Amino acid sequence: MIKKVNFNKEKGIIMVQLACLTLIYKNYSIESAFENIARAGYRHVVIWNRHEDQDILEDKSHVNEILRSLNKFDLTPTMLFAHSQFSHTEPIESATRQIEIAHRLGIKRINILTFWGYRQFPNEPIAGDEYEKLDRQCVEHLRSIAPYAEKRNITISIKPHTANTATGAKIRELLNKIGSPAFKACYDPGNIRFYEGIDPVEDIRPVLDDMVDFIAKDHQGGMYNPDFPVPGEGEVDFANLFRQMHTAGFDGSVVIEKVENKGEALSEAQIGERILRARLNMERLLQKAGFALEGR
Repeated sequence: MIKKVNFNKEKGIIMVQLACLTLIYKNYSIESAFENIARAGYRHVVIWNRHEDQDILEDKSHVNEILRSLNKFDLTPTMLFAHSQFSHTEPIESATRQIEIAHRLGIKRINILTFWGYRQFPNEPIAGDEYEKLDRQCVEHLRSIAPYAEKRNITISIKPHTANTATGAKIRELLNKIGSPAFKACYDPGNIRFYEGIDPVEDIRPVLDDMVDFIAKDHQGGMYNPDFPVPGEGEVDFANLFRQMHTAGFDGSVVIEKVENKGEALSEAQIGERILRARLNMERLLQKAGFALEGR
């Protein structure tokens, strides 16, 4: 199948969406998150389902309120983060409900994790027969979800987070096992550096052709060092990664997920200042790689 790439026909430039994840404002209402994200100059947003320690998608009225709020702040949702709902330990209805919610919100992609790779992090990884069993259960569960995603034309993007998503090669293997066009790759260089101690510049290559989302998480220092600077201000070589993505025809979302460092507590104003810096850093690097930004 030939990949359809989103081009600016006038300029011949690949278009991407630079989005901010509302998880950054999880201690605030979803409307406050939208307002702050729009104020920082974003045109696209990714929705996290828990704000002020409540499930904001628990009933239809909340979905309608979110739609009104998105319209109020002129934001376009590109993706829904639904991590625990797609776990193989949850009933399939947990995942299919998220697919229906995404459909109602006009969202085409859902970001997921698989199973956690440790009994005790970081010294007791799951291995051997236990790992193989969890991997099989995960694959079977995601295969069972695939028809629902395909019916609603929803793409499920799998994020690196240890275990069978630990590296680009492992995600590639997992996609092959699932065998559904509804499942694609999401890449997160910050997670790859932190959890695996691997250079993302090399690791990204196995998934470039099937990647629909990119988490612009920065990192510095070695493996397990919880040092996550504002994206574009650490050691992740975004310039190289974006060049590779441009060559591969990537036209999905580039997402700002994390701006707090080492567990620090940030004020609303501090978060706003950092997501603005992140946006400016990523815009510069994306444009230098040859991308254009939707909504700009």
